Amino acid sequence: MTVTPFRRIVIWYSLAWLVLVSPGARVSKLDAAGHWAFQRVGATVVPPVRNQAALRSSIDAFVENRLETLDLTLRPEADQVTLIRRECFDLTGLPPEPYAVDSFLADDSPTAYQRMVERYLASPRYGERWANHWLDVVGYADSNGRFSSDSNRPLAYRYRDYVIRSFNSDKPYDRFVWEQVAGDEMVGYKSDGDVTPDMVEALTATHFLRNAQDGTGESDGFVHGFAQPGVIGFDSRVGISFASRAVVERYETNAAFDESACQEAILSEGLCVLVVEAI
Repeated sequence: MTVTPFRRIVIWYSLAWLVLVSPGARVSKLDAAGHWAFQRVGATVVPPVRNQAALRSSIDAFVENRLETLDLTLRPEADQVTLIRRECFDLTGLPPEPYAVDSFLADDSPTAYQRMVERYLASPRYGERWANHWLDVVGYADSNGRFSSDSNRPLAYRYRDYVIRSFNSDKPYDRFVWEQVAGDEMVGYKSDGDVTPDMVEALTATHFLRNAQDGTGESDGFVHGFAQPGVIGFDSRVGISFASRAVVERYETNAAFDESACQEAILSEGLCVLVVEAI
């Protein structure tokens, strides 16, 4: 490739940016010591309350304590019909069946409420209802979501079904996270090896890392800027890698990192590719 005077200027400007304006120097540091998501789980002291009659469990003490500090009181308890409707809508997203309401009203045992809740927790609808919240926040979609062509992700539904199964099987949260972030490492997957049946679940989970919008395989353009022959949307690819990282940062650690620094890093990565292509 011929290095024209203009291209030479671009190369030197790019190198100067990378050396003198390092995005790493501008990345804000997370105050882990003060962020609740990074604290160790420990025993919590149950706060004192005046109205002991309002307590059904130690959790109620936290609610009652806060209400008392605001000079407020709990509302009267819901009737049985209202109670089963609330639980059913919360846990399954559906109204209770008439026969379920009748059965609950006729059950005068001390454990009637607990058994009603367990019934809805055991319903397949429970996983569908609550998986939907997880799928929303991690950006699940059945298409790539970029540009006018917006091509399909024909196998994305397998990740959706994985999340539903995880909720319905009461999978431990740490396992749920590990499988999505590093399922391939957990099961020893090798790119040149076989995929055994016991690998499938964990490999399916790693679709989590592909939930970011992705237009790099589309035919209708680049996201920003540095488009040139032979460089197929490198800024798009880097942007997608940052978007995927943001999914992990925001929804696994509950921490939002400095996005302006990410944009600078994207620009720096783009300039790196310009240098490589020019040379």
